[in-house]
Amino acid sequence: MTEARNRALALRANFEVAGAVVVEPPVLQPAETLLDLYGEDIRARAYMTNDALRGEQMLRPDFTVPVVQMHMADGAEPARYTYAGEVFRRQDDDLDRASEFLQVGYEVFDRSNPAATDAEVFALVSDAVSHLDVRASTGDIGILMAAVRGLKTSERRKLALIRHVWRPRRFRALLDRFSDRSAVPESRIALLADNDPFQNIGAVVGKRTRSEISARVAALHEDAKTDPISANEMDVIDALLNVRETIPFALEQLRDLAVDMPAISQAVEGLQARSEALSQRGVDVDALSFEANYGRTSMEYYDGFVFGFYVNGRADLPALASCLAAWFDRRTGGFIMTLKLGVPSKGRLMEKTFDWFAKHDITLSRTGSDREYAGKVEGIDDVSLVLLSAGEIPRELATGRIHLGVTGTDLIHDKLPLWKDQVVSVAELGFGHADLIIAVPNAWVDVDTLDDLDATAAAFREIHGMRLRVATKYHRLVREFLRDAGVADYALVDSQGATEGTVANETAEAIADITSTGDTLRANHLKILSDGLVLASQATLWRSRTADLDAKERNALNALLGRIEA
Repeated sequence: MTEARNRALALRANFEVAGAVVVEPPVLQPAETLLDLYGEDIRARAYMTNDALRGEQMLRPDFTVPVVQMHMADGAEPARYTYAGEVFRRQDDDLDRASEFLQVGYEVFDRSNPAATDAEVFALVSDAVSHLDVRASTGDIGILMAAVRGLKTSERRKLALIRHVWRPRRFRALLDRFSDRSAVPESRIALLADNDPFQNIGAVVGKRTRSEISARVAALHEDAKTDPISANEMDVIDALLNVRETIPFALEQLRDLAVDMPAISQAVEGLQARSEALSQRGVDVDALSFEANYGRTSMEYYDGFVFGFYVNGRADLPALASCLAAWFDRRTGGFIMTLKLGVPSKGRLMEKTFDWFAKHDITLSRTGSDREYAGKVEGIDDVSLVLLSAGEIPRELATGRIHLGVTGTDLIHDKLPLWKDQVVSVAELGFGHADLIIAVPNAWVDVDTLDDLDATAAAFREIHGMRLRVATKYHRLVREFLRDAGVADYALVDSQGATEGTVANETAEAIADITSTGDTLRANHLKILSDGLVLASQATLWRSRTADLDAKERNALNALLGRIEA
């Protein structure tokens, strides 16, 4: 590894000469950001571990994400960074491939002239591998995305296509369906023809509710009325995906296509500007390959200029070097600094939160469809709305990714062991009241207190040879509560479904869960211990103690707090 490390350090030194600052992100990285970006598939490629305080962690699978996070927290544009160090990838399918290797990178944050920035990075990397027998491939996913946005079809269909730009097979299947090139499945036809699809289906079970199902059925009816994508537009998309030429000839083809699809004109001109910038840096663009389809399978979530260098004669090897541009704006919300307010993304909690802020002359609203997690803030400047599940908000506050958040006291206390150091309560909102309690079966006439529960647990273990099981979602809070009460001989079992039903299903003997009215407990023949209140909770506006604030964000925070306290 010594020789490879020396090469990596030499490359990094070259990037330093070009103006980059050396950065060294920690080897152990929070998993949540990468999981959010790449989905659960990253678990199959990364080495994961758990930390009681920090949650899921992973050995650094690449440098890009931590460098972006570091820049967003502390950097200002323009900025250039370089790094060289170990990254780790599981190789479950090929034991001959290394699971630990060195990565060298050059990251640029400069939006003043995107074409010049793209050319700068390409030229530097090209020079770094010029002594090797390699070929370059380039592409621009932004052109395809512009074409999709320009289609004469519904917004719902456009969003579906854009979501799958990086999954070519799914993208093609959607195109074929939206253009009537593929037949509608018989089951879909039957569903749309049924006046009452819920008749005789019995109880709706599982996490997905009947209202969610009904909403999708309504969306399918609406989609069925949408005109198909025209044959002319499909021909343009097909021709676009087949563009594979050197850059000058690719530009000619793309300009011809722009006549029939003007929506791509600006993106094509961006390619022209990039070509000129590359030429100014000495790159022979007349010989540089361009593929409109390039990067769609290996560079998910990148939506601008992409390139890779490949070893000639070794099609089995991945790119020796690659670059992916314009991703940061889309995945991180750009570098526009605003005060971020996180609120629940759906249901009564969202509605009541919107109502509470409205009483303080601040209007929160969704943008787009009900399924989109986007929103806006009106009535106060420099505040952006982030829609999240109530369970995600404590984590986002603790990591400083949002400055303010609305969520329940129970979630803050359970998910943040160091919550007093990470968040502070700004205001109790007066709704979402619920108590985390310990409950046991009504038939347990001999159990009314935690002392009774402890004695019963001891007897239960002696008789059954196992600990008395308490089903809950709130492991940390309940564990601390029972420990402080001196209860022993119990075991917490995880419940992510209907906790009250676990006793009847004989997967637990008692429960610890949230209740507001107690109706569900009574329906399941359960009662609350007289001293079994673990925590009284309600919806609360919290402020992050860990989020950094620049002057603009601090002013926005003070204005918002002043409005709330008025």
